[in-house]
Parts: sequence; C-alpha cells; structure tokens
Amino acid sequence: MRRYKFAVNHVKKLKYLSNNLWLTDKFVVDCWSDTFYEILMPKIFRCEIKELTIKNSPNLPFKYFKFLTESGTVKNLKLYKTEIFCSNDETDLMAFDEILECIPNANTVSIDPCRILSKNMSEFEIINRKIKFEKIELFQIVSSRLGLLDFLLENVENWDKNYKNIKIEFQDPDENNWFKSDFSFKVCVLRIKDIHEELKRMISKLDGMEVFIERPKWCQKSKYACWFM
Repeated sequence: MRRYKFAVNHVKKLKYLSNNLWLTDKFVVDCWSDTFYEILMPKIFRCEIKELTIKNSPNLPFKYFKFLTESGTVKNLKLYKTEIFCSNDETDLMAFDEILECIPNANTVSIDPCRILSKNMSEFEIINRKIKFEKIELFQIVSSRLGLLDFLLENVENWDKNYKNIKIEFQDPDENNWFKSDFSFKVCVLRIKDIHEELKRMISKLDGMEVFIERPKWCQKSKYACWFM
C-alpha cells in the first residue's frame, strides 16, 4: 500500500486521484463546493483521519460530515466559517452537542461560528464525555450561555488549570461579559479551595504549634476574594 500526501486546488484535478483512497492523517477543505464533495467522496473507501479542518463551507450537508467522522478517529476538529445542516432546510442547523456526538474521541475543538449550543439544553447540561477536551474554542455563539459553564466543568481536562485553552465568545456583548465573569469566579474559588486544602494538610503536621495564616496578596486584590477557614 502506498501512502502519500496530496493537495488539490482545482476540482477538475480530482479525477486524477485514485478511486480507492484511504485517508489516515488529516483532511483539510479550504472552500465548499458541491462538485468537490460529489467527485471526491466516492473515491474514498476508508476514512480514519485524526484531524479534520473545514473552512468556508457555509452550507455543508450533514451526510458529508458524518462520512468524514463516522470512524470515530477524529481527535482534532476545526470548523471555520462553516455551518452544517441536517437537511435541505436552511433553518435546520446542526447544534454543537449534535456535532459532539460525531466526534466522541476528539480532545480539541474549534468552531467559528457556533450558532447553536443545543436544541435541548436540559440534555446538554448533563453531557459527560469519556474523552475530555484539552482545548475548546467556540466563537460567535448566538444562544444563551446557560448550561455552557456546567458543560465545561464536566468535559474539559483540568479546566481550572488549563483555562487559557478555553475560548468562548458570544455575539451578544452582555452574554459575553456575564460568561467571563462567571468563569473567572469559578477559577478563583477553585484556586482558593486548593490552597485551603494544602494549608490544612500542612497544619495537621504541626502538632500543638500556634500558626498564623495570612491571606495571600493575590486573593486580597481579587475581585472575587473568598477565604475559607
């Protein structure tokens, strides 16, 4: 079996590709075209890609996205200026949680725009993935922030330490500000709790000695200063 990389910048060149392609590494589409997918997809007999990047595809049919992800091997998904539609109805936009169902083993996701978080928020809030995210970026979110923070707490690996790998942006400035405020508060509280637990362990080793504990300077200056004793 021969392995090779290829790049095609014109649809007509697709005819020169083999009719039994096996995709094993990454697949990048820079621009949507019905003809592109109609010609290329039948040539792929197996798709086990680890990275999938689709750009500038505002009307991507779900059947193509499903074909590219159904092996369950995708670890890194990037959708830029791309929206996936479940049917021919242009209002039937695929929600974020529906996209997640197609990539159960992904640990890195970047979606811009992410128009809809979920069509059923109650189910979205209880999602608990086996494979946690190391990095997640969602931009231009139109729907409410409600439920998103709980989702991140459950599904991002060590989110309180890797919070810089979490990028969330809403179209509504007020939603944006509220989410950032809630998220910052959660990070602050967890950091303080970790310090508190460490101090308790240290104090337990000091048999009968009087100990004075001063609140850290960073906590004194914090907007959300909390101290547990």
